[in-house]
Amino acid sequence: HEKGRPIWMIKEKGFPFFVGQSEKFATEKGARDDALRHALKKAAVYINTLVTDKFQKLLASHNVSSQIKDPTVVSREFEEQLSTALVNRMAVREWYEEKWQDESGRTYWIAFLLSEVPASSIDETYKRTAQIEKGIMQKRYDEALDEKAKEQFKAALDAFDEAIRRGFEP
Repeated sequence: HEKGRPIWMIKEKGFPFFVGQSEKFATEKGARDDALRHALKKAAVYINTLVTDKFQKLLASHNVSSQIKDPTVVSREFEEQLSTALVNRMAVREWYEEKWQDESGRTYWIAFLLSEVPASSIDETYKRTAQIEKGIMQKRYDEALDEKAKEQFKAALDAFDEAIRRGFEP
């Protein structure tokens, strides 16, 4: 069966394209649903890793202490929003299904898909997350009594302003 498989199944096209592959299923629909879940999971993990790294570098470049804003907390907020965006915006570009038969004669399906995550939805989610975090930092800045704490919150505000202005650049 591998002879007729599309080339994108062997090598992913690159960001923001993802290949999903199902396990063996008794129905074609079950295999397709599983392949889509697989692609969504791969996309979420990959994009969240990029974003976590980006927020870590951004906050470090503004000398924001992790006690003021932990980048992993920011990335968790992003991940929650990204999951919704992926489910709603991931586009399937191409499907490929294989029908097999095991030694006992039972038929099963394996499905593959090439999907795309619009860069605009990643950028929108990134900016929305930065806007939420900026709001949290603004509130803490306004409530801070200590001048050193105010400096750190101001640095965090500047970092999130930069994130909003620049957007997501992979």
